[in-house]
Amino acid sequence: MDKPTQQMETKLIHAGDPEQLICGAVTMPVFQSATFEYSG
Repeated sequence: MDKPTQQMETKLIHAGDPEQLICGAVTMPVFQSATFEYSG
């Protein structure tokens, strides 16, 4: 399905809204992960 085009007024109103980084989370989530490099 194609995304509908926005009118100029809609673009201007939403121009100052920052893009959501992590699926609309209110605060930055804590990622518990590690990265390892193996030779070989």
